[in-house]
Amino acid sequence: MSFSRLCTIMALWHRRGRHVRPVWTTVLSALLLFLVAFLLVHHSQKIHNSSNRLLYFRGSAEDQPDPLEPKVVRNYLEEEATEEGENEKAEKDLIRVNRHQITVQGDRETDDGIQETEDNIHGHTPQPVSLLTTVYDPLSHPDRFRFIHSRKQLNLTGPKTNLIPEQVRWRHDLTHVCPKSDRPFILALVVSALKETERRAFVRATWGNPVWYPHSRLRAVFVLGETLDSALQDAVDQEAAIHNDIIQYTFIDSYANLTYKTLSLLTWSASHCPDVPFVAKIDDDVMVNPFHLWTFFKEQLNNPPEPKGVKEGDEVMEVPAGANKATTYIYGRYDPVPYPLRSTKWAVSKVEYPEKSFPPFVHGPAYVVGSAAVQQLLKYAPYVPFVKLEDVYTTGLVAHAAGVKHVQINGVINTFVINHKLFNGTQAFLEETSLNTKKKAWDGILQYAPHN
Repeated sequence: MSFSRLCTIMALWHRRGRHVRPVWTTVLSALLLFLVAFLLVHHSQKIHNSSNRLLYFRGSAEDQPDPLEPKVVRNYLEEEATEEGENEKAEKDLIRVNRHQITVQGDRETDDGIQETEDNIHGHTPQPVSLLTTVYDPLSHPDRFRFIHSRKQLNLTGPKTNLIPEQVRWRHDLTHVCPKSDRPFILALVVSALKETERRAFVRATWGNPVWYPHSRLRAVFVLGETLDSALQDAVDQEAAIHNDIIQYTFIDSYANLTYKTLSLLTWSASHCPDVPFVAKIDDDVMVNPFHLWTFFKEQLNNPPEPKGVKEGDEVMEVPAGANKATTYIYGRYDPVPYPLRSTKWAVSKVEYPEKSFPPFVHGPAYVVGSAAVQQLLKYAPYVPFVKLEDVYTTGLVAHAAGVKHVQINGVINTFVINHKLFNGTQAFLEETSLNTKKKAWDGILQYAPHN
C-alpha cells in the first residue's frame, strides 16, 4: 500500500469519526500518523547509510581546533561479505579504494577513474593526502572485534581490512640511521607535530644528541606527517635538510591519523633498521635518560623477563630463529583490564568499538617494542580493524591478535615526577611534564652522566 493511499484512508476515517466518536478516532489517527512518520524516518536513514561506502579522516592538525574531534565523514561498505565470494569482492574493493586515496598529484588517470601511482615510484615528490581507513561497516559487522575473547592468534585467511602498512610513502626519508658497521642498540622514533620545533630542538640538545651515542647506543629520529600549509611545510623541509633526522610520511598530520603514524614508523624501522634489538616509540614531550634505557634493555637481553597477563591456553608468538626472547615483547605502562571510555575526550563510541573491554595494552607516551615483536605486529596489523587510539590499537588489539605479550615497566623505568631514581637509578622515561621541568631533569641526569 502506498503512503498517499494510506493517508487518504486515514483522512476519510478521521472525517467519519468526527460525527460518531470524535475522541477515540482522533487518538487513533494521531497514533497511526506517528507510526507512519517513524517508519519513513527509519527507512530514509537506512537508504542514507547504504548509499555511502568509505570512511575518511580529513584535515590537518592545525586546521582542527579540537584535534580529538576531527572532521569525519563516515561512509560504510554496504555488503555483508560473509560468503567466500563476497569476501573476495570486499578485498578487491578495499584494494581499489586504497589505491585511489594514496595517489599523488600529477599521476595519470585510468578508464575507471583510479589513478596510477608509478610516478611516485620513479621519484616524483608525493603530495599530502587525507587518510583513508578501510574498515568494514560496523553496523553490518558487529563482531569484527570478537577475536579479543579468544586465546588463539588471529587467523590470517580473511580479507585485509587495513592496508596502510603496505602503502606508506615518505616525503623525507633517511638511509644512514642504522649502518651495519655501527648499528644502534635502541632506535628512538620520536612522534612530533609539525609545529613543535622547540620540542625537537630540546631533544637534539639533550638526550637525543649524537654526542651521547657512545654511552647510550641510542639514535633519535623524528616522525612527522604532512600539512597543507605550504609555509609550514617549507619550514619542515629546511629543518630536515639541516639536521638530517626527520622522516615524514605523506599522510596529513592529525589526531585521527595517529594510529597510522605509529604503523608507519614501525614499517620504517622494519625496513631500514631490522637488526636493531629495540624500537622505542616516544612522544616529543617525554624526557628520556638514555643511559638508564641502555642499561635496562641490556639486562633484558641477558635475562629475558616474564611477560604479564599470560594465561593457560594462550597462544604466544614463537621466538624466531636466531632472535632473543626479550625482543618478542612490548615494554610499557601495562594496563591489564582496560575499558573503553564513552564520554571523555579519549572516548570511542559503541559504533567504533562495540566490545565492553579492550585487550591489555601499554599506554602511548613512551613504550618499547622488541625487533621480533615489530615484525609480528606488522604481519597481523592488516587483518585487525581500525581504532583511532594508537596505543590501544597497536599494543592492544594487534598485539592480542599476534600473540605479542607485554612487560610492565611502570615505576621501573617510567615515572611522572622528578626523583633521584631518574638521575642515579633505573628510571628512564619522565612523562607528562613541562619544558622547564624537563630542563631541570636533564640537569640532574647530567650530574651522573658518563663522560668520555
